Amino acid sequence: MNTPLSKRQKAVLSQMAAKAFKLCGAAMGFASASEYRHAVCQSLRGVAGLTACSQQDYIPLYNHFAAILGIRPLADHTPQDDLSRALWCLRDALHRFELSDAYAAAILRDRGAIGPDLDTLASSAGPRVVQQVTYTIINRGRSKLRKLEHSLSLPKTSEFHSSPSTLPPGRLKDYFGSSI
Repeated sequence: MNTPLSKRQKAVLSQMAAKAFKLCGAAMGFASASEYRHAVCQSLRGVAGLTACSQQDYIPLYNHFAAILGIRPLADHTPQDDLSRALWCLRDALHRFELSDAYAAAILRDRGAIGPDLDTLASSAGPRVVQQVTYTIINRGRSKLRKLEHSLSLPKTSEFHSSPSTLPPGRLKDYFGSSI
């Protein structure tokens, strides 16, 4: 997620940084709120300022300023490592095609993973194998839907995306029948 922060996110962080500067920034030796904000961005996330921040930087910066201001912090539900990110995508694919965890577990066992449940199997297989299983499930699900559409003489369905950034590029978009 290298997407830069939105204007609204930058505005929220700037306002929180200005309030935090009024509380403790001057006592720490900073001359202005922008100097304080840049120093906090550099020390917490290793970036020069809010314009260089990405979506991964928003919640930690928000929670830092919230702790200073006494505001309730945001919960961070973003996957932090490759395995948890791959497992999240796998569960999303299972949910999209209405399959159980047992289906993915059986595929992982066929690929040499060892364990009683999906989480243990995924950790023993590794993130790359979990991503391959995700693609396998998506492809099998699409194939099953195409066969069902053909047998019932239904029109071709399209895959819906929440934003234009998740759409596949040009010709692939037309091939899969993707829309927003």
